Amino acid sequence: MHNSFIFVSRCMHAALVNVYYEKRGLDRNLILTLGNCGFIEKNQPVVFNGFTGSGKSYLACAIGRQACMQGFRTRYIRVPNLMQLLSEASLDVHGRAKLLKKFSGYRLLILDEWLLNIYLTHDKVRVMFINGKTVKIERSN
Repeated sequence: MHNSFIFVSRCMHAALVNVYYEKRGLDRNLILTLGNCGFIEKNQPVVFNGFTGSGKSYLACAIGRQACMQGFRTRYIRVPNLMQLLSEASLDVHGRAKLLKKFSGYRLLILDEWLLNIYLTHDKVRVMFINGKTVKIERSN
């Protein structure tokens, strides 16, 4: 696998060939199409929603691995961890710019556990996509 994926334990073994489709309401053809990563080339976002434990993270990681195999720089991060990085970056005068530069280098950014913690909804987290790939993240209280 290309050296283009920031691995976490939950992504190590995720693979589209291991996805269980039956009785889950998953469109196999759609998931396999996402695995072709055309959405990355077209700068289109993909959002998985569903109940806790329904396999959203697994699917995202499996698609992330596919993206890596196709040479796309990919990063997986939990949104609470990203917010922590943002808070820490705010302590330095150039911290936010450095963080933005760091994350804008990824063609695929997998944001997991979005709005899992209630504090994120109260902070009015905004994510803006610029030029189809650069991510600017702001928090306002």
